[in-house]
Amino acid sequence: MKTGLRPAAAAAATALLLLISSGCYDIVELDTISIVTGVGIDRDEKPGLIRLTVQVGKAETVGGGGETGKEISEKAYLVLDATDRSIVGALDSLRQDNSRTLFLHHNQLIIFGESHAKDGIADDIDALMRYHQSHMNVYMLVAEGNAREVLDTEMELEKIPSVGIDRMIKNKMEISKVYSVSLLELVSKLIDKSSAAAVPIIKSIKEKDLSRLSMQGLAVFKNGRMVGKLSENQTNGYAWMLGEIKSGSLKVNTGKDSAELNISACESKVKAVFDKNGMPKIQVDINGRFIVEQLIGFEGQPLEEVIGLLNKVAADTVKQVVLSCFKQTQRLNADIFGFGFHIHKYHSRKWKALEGRWEQIYPSLELALNIQTEILDTGKISISPKTA
Repeated sequence: MKTGLRPAAAAAATALLLLISSGCYDIVELDTISIVTGVGIDRDEKPGLIRLTVQVGKAETVGGGGETGKEISEKAYLVLDATDRSIVGALDSLRQDNSRTLFLHHNQLIIFGESHAKDGIADDIDALMRYHQSHMNVYMLVAEGNAREVLDTEMELEKIPSVGIDRMIKNKMEISKVYSVSLLELVSKLIDKSSAAAVPIIKSIKEKDLSRLSMQGLAVFKNGRMVGKLSENQTNGYAWMLGEIKSGSLKVNTGKDSAELNISACESKVKAVFDKNGMPKIQVDINGRFIVEQLIGFEGQPLEEVIGLLNKVAADTVKQVVLSCFKQTQRLNADIFGFGFHIHKYHSRKWKALEGRWEQIYPSLELALNIQTEILDTGKISISPKTA
């Protein structure tokens, strides 16, 4: 016989305790509210309308549901949606058609459908910032396809998809912070007219009769509209440029041999220099440190020689992904790195002459990279049968 609350029930019970203890309401009846854990915003088929989707936990999930020891075969969540010209109007429609009060204080993520993101999200951001139940640290995502499909994709190890997505983001953050963008961070980038924003992309992948979710790449926003994408490889370049890689692997290839390097640390430093006409050039120093995870090839080569070669190809590999990312942002004319902001902050007088022309300057901005790498450790063994 199974006892105790199921995971989703425990999460809802915890949310209830938080509501009561935080003083959000004097009395909260769990069976009178629908706790929203995910929000999606898509372009509707009818011009000028949006489709707002909310994901909520089912009442039977919260209460334990059915006989003790009996598994619930149904979904542990509901996906509700409404169409309107605005988020506020769609929320009002959902309230009127729902027997329970929508409770968004514990919403974990907001997902924009790709088509809607290309139309522009400025009005949505304005509404989300003003809405009294919004919180500034909610995760922002863009769906490759539509947001509703992502929110309605069942996950094998999680009963409620938005809870699983939240954990996916946290796992990605163990590699780099660029995979996590909050509402506050997005707004700060959109407000700065010289900067662009990069938001993680999530998609639902169908494999035979099953579907799964995957986070790969970044959506680039400029002036409130999605203007393009960064591939996963270019996303890694973005993280290296910002010095925001904490772990993960780097595959390096010498042409004949290859290796897997574990990223131990990464730092970057940005500096703007100016020519006699006041035109800027950006210098970026990147330092990466690695641990050898696997060597493929390198037979008969002394270990010292292998380490020297790995340092060189690691630096070349990092340079390639950084330049790939930078050139893509130049094609999109989207300064996601905040180089303009850097000049504004540290060279305010020069920025006054550049600010009005930054959109003309950025696509041809010169970037000078200085990349240093260091192999800290060769793993548990210092001598390999291949290099002995």
